[in-house]
Amino acid sequence: MNSIIARDRPDEPPRLACGVHGNARLANRRDLAGLFAAARPGDLVLTDATVLAEERDDGASLSAHLHSGLRLSSDIRERHLLAVGSTGCGKTQKLILPQLAADIADPTRTVIALDAKGGVLPGFVAALAERYRPGQPIRVVNFKNPGRTTHRWNPAARIASRHEALEIAHAVCANLEAGTNEGRTNEAFWLFSSVNLLADVLRMLADDPKEIGSLARAKQIIDHSAYDLAVIADSHPFKASFEQRYPAVRRYLDGSNNVTQQSVIADCAMRLTLFADEAVCRVTSGPDELDLRGLVREGGVLILE
Repeated sequence: MNSIIARDRPDEPPRLACGVHGNARLANRRDLAGLFAAARPGDLVLTDATVLAEERDDGASLSAHLHSGLRLSSDIRERHLLAVGSTGCGKTQKLILPQLAADIADPTRTVIALDAKGGVLPGFVAALAERYRPGQPIRVVNFKNPGRTTHRWNPAARIASRHEALEIAHAVCANLEAGTNEGRTNEAFWLFSSVNLLADVLRMLADDPKEIGSLARAKQIIDHSAYDLAVIADSHPFKASFEQRYPAVRRYLDGSNNVTQQSVIADCAMRLTLFADEAVCRVTSGPDELDLRGLVREGGVLILE
């Protein structure tokens, strides 16, 4: 029997009396109707869920939906869902694992799972894949323990254009921005200066048949002195068009004694700090064994630990 104990309810955040927050508002019963509708093929139904729905915008009245189950369609599961609960309350067992099982049961879907606890998912996923996706490999990437990694992931090894180099460089450099709340003067200048420099270095590596590009190798080059970088440029296959092809690298070489250019390269090196870690280097260097675009396009299962 489901039971509700008022004292077990977490404190609710402050809210406006009207229930409207910018362009968002609190969901009402009509919004939630789809969560209690009859299940369809591909839906996940959590049969033991006890649902408390707010009946008023100010949160002063609650209505319990007992024994109704909670229906999560594939459309809902593809959105950003937030599960809030204390450690050990069952978020993984009661919500995450059932959703993962429902997605793996459909062999046409691509499933990328983040195993934040490390080592929890592979056995569970392997058993499901053996049942629903026989013959399909389970890919595991572990950035702390390379021995658990089944496929090296080196997106920089597949760069074929400046566009692709910019995509990777922007993802790496902007990711650091997302992880900090501190703002700096002229932040856009430093961010995009680092993006352009890293993109040019990645493309420079991709254009050289003697190199296997990687973010770790890019950091190594950026950490070099201007003289060492000039030596690399002088022996590069695109030496004749180096200035036009890699303008950010050329700007640094031409102004290596300039304080601004020195600050740009220091900023870029700082954003690549993670790729000085030996474990991360082993997992993200060498030939790329994980074609992420192909995985998404063709279907498969990837676990990130």
